Amino acid sequence: MLPKYLLEAVRSDSTVNKMVYMMGKGAYPSINQKDVSVVRIPLPNLDMQRAIVAQIKEEQRLVNANKELVKLFEAKVKATINRVWGTAEDETT
Repeated sequence: MLPKYLLEAVRSDSTVNKMVYMMGKGAYPSINQKDVSVVRIPLPNLDMQRAIVAQIKEEQRLVNANKELVKLFEAKVKATINRVWGTAEDETT
């Protein structure tokens, strides 16, 4: 099993939901090692694991690129607002 695949499988919504369901309902909900050991994680062949990991990496790259675009456009909007309102504030900040 690829470590990156295992990490993503454990962080998946379905696995997290299973673990949350198993948590106690007391003041400090928790899950123990025995509970975790019975959670089933799908185990596709290594080629499929590699493909899944590659897809996740590509999606994360796109998310990061979009975050940078958001920052860029926020700066442009701020600069435009400053220009329209005639503020003396530096337009690049």
